Amino acid sequence: MRIVCSKSDISKGIQVVQNIVSGKTTLPILSHILLETRGDRLCLSSTDLETGIECLIPAKVVETGGITVPARKIGDIVRELPEAEVNLTVKDKMITLECRKGVFKISGLEKEDFPELPQLKKEKSFTLRQDILKNMLKRTSFAVSHDEARYALNGILFVIKENKLKLVSTDGRRLAYIERKVQIPKDVEGEVIVPTKASNELSRILDEGKGDVDIILGENQIAFHLDDIMLVSRLIEGHFPDYQKVIPKKCKEKVILKREPFLLALKRVSVLTSEKSSSVRLDICKNRILLATAASEVGEAREELDLDYEGEEISVAFNPAYMLAFLKNEEEEEVCLELIDSLSPGLIRPVIADKKRSSEEKYLYVIMPMKL
Repeated sequence: MRIVCSKSDISKGIQVVQNIVSGKTTLPILSHILLETRGDRLCLSSTDLETGIECLIPAKVVETGGITVPARKIGDIVRELPEAEVNLTVKDKMITLECRKGVFKISGLEKEDFPELPQLKKEKSFTLRQDILKNMLKRTSFAVSHDEARYALNGILFVIKENKLKLVSTDGRRLAYIERKVQIPKDVEGEVIVPTKASNELSRILDEGKGDVDIILGENQIAFHLDDIMLVSRLIEGHFPDYQKVIPKKCKEKVILKREPFLLALKRVSVLTSEKSSSVRLDICKNRILLATAASEVGEAREELDLDYEGEEISVAFNPAYMLAFLKNEEEEEVCLELIDSLSPGLIRPVIADKKRSSEEKYLYVIMPMKL
């Protein structure tokens, strides 16, 4: 194989695929990236047998072929190359990179030993704007469980039906839910759980500014096609809990908060929480909210914020890390905190200023309370 490409193009391709490469594996081939010609382009691929990704970059193909090469080695070398043309040649399991006056040789493995990535048929697929999906992932991925004993919660639930895409994540102590109106063929409807690694990689490669992504459903796999990148992943097999039962159907009090001041005050007060006392108490009174925490081994803190509130006084305590995760990933100026009592789950949602967006999107976050 022999190709010529720019340093920026091959560097971009490596950056796209190298995160999938397994750091610890009993199969040496899984620590490699597959490089192979495909038409007039170079295709870079990686997999950990659960998730796979490939990226096509422009190249001048002088001689077709392919090889696998250690991901870390080629990544480190290409990153340090000058911005210039790169000549890549493969001969006898050896890949040679030439850039200006530099020559680098890396031992590789036969491409035939590399696991083939699944190619899903587009029979069950729909299309979505990349920026919309990226935003939906951003606002749900932080609530995914990392407890391997609760395997079904180690991913994001995709609910695809009735011209709506819903994403749900939970770790048992909080739940993030977002839905968006989209055009979906009837034969594509269903529910699947996408693993955390795949959803994180998808979020990383999605473009905030332009382009569409094709979402393709297989029997036990899902694929995402965008521009010159394809990400494919096994689905999590298991029963996702009934999220609708977790979402409070009614509330007693609604509190409108300025997101940024509330976020900053909560960050300051939470500094004096501890492992034994990891809660912040919210005392909501007429036209004000008091944030307070006290830990005998650390200290105590309290801060007051003004707000427009005329309802009944109510007190509740939450884990500040859970509330901060929502507030940091939200962009609206105001949020609405909905409460029943100190023992019931709290619900927080953005106050969407854009009327058109508010009719197309629904987003909420449920947090379990802590003992006062």
